[in-house]
Amino acid sequence: MPRGSEETLYCCFYRIGLQFRLGELYSCRRKDAPQEKESALNGIAYLETIGIREVPSDEDRSVIELEITDELLNPHGGLQGGLIATLIDVAAGRAASKSIPADSSVVTSDVSIRYLRPVTGGSAQAVARILRAGRRSVAVGVEVLAHPTGELAAVATLGLVVVERS
Repeated sequence: MPRGSEETLYCCFYRIGLQFRLGELYSCRRKDAPQEKESALNGIAYLETIGIREVPSDEDRSVIELEITDELLNPHGGLQGGLIATLIDVAAGRAASKSIPADSSVVTSDVSIRYLRPVTGGSAQAVARILRAGRRSVAVGVEVLAHPTGELAAVATLGLVVVERS
């Protein structure tokens, strides 16, 4: 689809129907790169609507958090797995973006997730750390913690590809 297209995509996360433009999807960039929109999550509408937010963290990691509401739970009472995967992907992209040149961005190439226990209340927090950063790819490890208990709910490893911006 050409850049600037006015076509609209529709996305449904469990019981939430959201509308957004293609250009509002993931865009993980370094903090010092030019920003098109002012927001902790680059103005990505559906992430902000769901309630995903970036938590201040050390330079060597990225922390993304989601407050749990009844609308985000699956029929078994746990946070929907796709939302946990989204938390993981966003946290990994933010962490990887800290290790790349300012004129580049990253895109996820592969993900492996192990769901260990359900997140049933409070919040879910994804903590991402860079495992290895090269010129063309970045490997990131992510732990998802259930808060306030601090129990480990999921672990993931991701590969991200470094892409030059034109």
